[in-house]
Parts: sequence; C-alpha cells; structure tokens
Amino acid sequence: MDPHTQDGGFMSTSKEDREYAMWRAYRSIDIANELGTDMIVLWLAREGTLCAESKSPVWATKMLIEAINKMLEYDPKIRVCIEPKPNEPIDRSICGTMGHVMAISAATIDPSRVGETWKVHMQSLQDLTRHMKSDLHLQ
Repeated sequence: MDPHTQDGGFMSTSKEDREYAMWRAYRSIDIANELGTDMIVLWLAREGTLCAESKSPVWATKMLIEAINKMLEYDPKIRVCIEPKPNEPIDRSICGTMGHVMAISAATIDPSRVGETWKVHMQSLQDLTRHMKSDLHLQ
C-alpha cells in the first residue's frame, strides 16, 4: 500500500496525501476517457478512521465533497459512482451506507452525476453489524 493512502487519500489529514489522491483521481478520469466510458467508481475503503479522535468526521466529509467537486470540474462529462464500505477495512467509515452516499451526492456541485454502486453483500454486512450491535445491547 502506498503511504499516501494509508489514512485515506481524500480525507487524509496531510495536504500532500490529499493532493496525491486527486492526482490519482484525475489519472483515473483520463483513463476512463481513453476507454470510452464516462464513469469512475470510488472505492472508499480507507476513507474514515480507526481512531475516532484522529479526525473530525464533519471535516473529513467536507474533504470528500471537495474532492468529488474537483473531479466533476475536471471533466464535465464524468460521472462518479461511490461504493460504500460499511466496515472494511476501516472501522469508522465516513461513507459506509447508501444513505451516506446519497447525502454526499446531494452536497456536490452536480448531484445528477454522483451516485452509488449497489452491492448487496455490503448492505448485508451493514445489516449484520446493526443486528450484532443490537444483540450486544440486549446482553
């Protein structure tokens, strides 16, 4: 793994790491254009934190929205699809459910170009996690 992305690229507390993540995003958009597609998928698996005190979720969410807005400005045809990651590998994901994706999308400069990738097994994990937490509270 590249050290620039260990703490999540778009929401890293390091400006250098966030710039590296944008460089990779722009490169991905260029590759998508070469392949003749107008969509990229963001797999935000490391975007979050393992330690709640290490970064503000409000600040981190703003950084993600800013990054997506830059992608939308970089290419007026590109569509950004987010794959939510509820609990892997980061314990406290910033964009872990479809609801989070919808909220992020609504906050961008062009919500019609930002959407989600529906993966049933990820939503099953989210539901399983909710039930596991429920069971723990009952004991």
